[in-house]
Amino acid sequence: MAYLFFNYLAMCRYETEFKLVAGINALLHSIGWNSHFLYRRLKLAPIRMLWISEKDIVSVIHSSGGKILDVRPDDRAGQTIQSRTYYVSR
Repeated sequence: MAYLFFNYLAMCRYETEFKLVAGINALLHSIGWNSHFLYRRLKLAPIRMLWISEKDIVSVIHSSGGKILDVRPDDRAGQTIQSRTYYVSR
């Protein structure tokens, strides 16, 4: 039997804020600011975060013949972002 374990963002309330930070990071980087300085000192992380609702993930798993063993809310994406860890078998 095959098992799958994965984590995905369940909801991103601050999508606009992430886009703003990414835009500021790109602008400062384009005018020559060092990536290390942007990340370490200004805490501007150039990470694009995507999310899928739990309902949609469950639907895809079931339609693919998978069986959900457990879904656990967690804070792997940080305190302000909802994420889930899924345990799935076939």
